[in-house]
Amino acid sequence: MIKGIYIVQKDNKPLFSYRKNDNTDFNQEVLLRILRTLREFAKGMEENLHDFVIGNRKYYFTRDKMNNTKIIIEADQTASDKNIQSVLKEIRNAYINEFLGEFILTQNEMEKKNKRFQEKLSEIIENRKIGVKAFLLNI
Repeated sequence: MIKGIYIVQKDNKPLFSYRKNDNTDFNQEVLLRILRTLREFAKGMEENLHDFVIGNRKYYFTRDKMNNTKIIIEADQTASDKNIQSVLKEIRNAYINEFLGEFILTQNEMEKKNKRFQEKLSEIIENRKIGVKAFLLNI
């Protein structure tokens, strides 16, 4: 089962964060530790890294090569790799479709794009029956 979805910019600043049932035990420090672990573990093999385990969670990872945005899905270790990879690909494609080629945006334009992207992610989550009511809190 998916526990969280994180979209992180090139400079490791969180762009979007979703936690199933909006768990309050999560904070940005956890995300920063995940990113540090990913960076250390992936040295020299980032192209081949698709998932990794920390504790009782499995993290699935992909990166948009144009702007180096990282998309991470946190799941139980029992989650189906095939299903999670499919969701990850769908999220990456939605992100690319919304933001590709947009380098200079006003604050208002960025807010509109973020809202459309959140709506698309809501559709993806609902279509996958992930069972999420609260989703994608803008950081």
